[in-house]
Amino acid sequence: KVFKEPRKKKDATKDTQQICPVRRHARLEDRSLFLTTDDGEAGEIIDLGGCDIRAVSGGPEISRKWAKKYPIQLQCKNREIFGGSSTLLIYLATGWEKEAWCRVLRAASKLGGDAEDRYMDLRNAFVDYSLRL
Repeated sequence: KVFKEPRKKKDATKDTQQICPVRRHARLEDRSLFLTTDDGEAGEIIDLGGCDIRAVSGGPEISRKWAKKYPIQLQCKNREIFGGSSTLLIYLATGWEKEAWCRVLRAASKLGGDAEDRYMDLRNAFVDYSLRL
């Protein structure tokens, strides 16, 4: 009779991410994203410099990436940006808001030269949209 060694269980905590949804209001100034709580208390400040910003989707269809049920992902490989994590997921109320925020955040993370002019145009268009709400 041959005895097999019991399989070692893989540590599941290494492969999982803890997600804690928190409602915040955001304001963008230069390369920084200011997050405040519902009651207006100052919260976190996230420096967007060097961050990778992308629209996450549930599949390969390009049209689904702007669906509101999928987040915008901010990721900075060399530093923590929010709550001890190098990744931040942002959910928005509509697909249009998600697309607008994604464009402005991408432009803000790559400021400098011609990108700065484009960023200012996008920011002004976004402010105009926000004021009409």
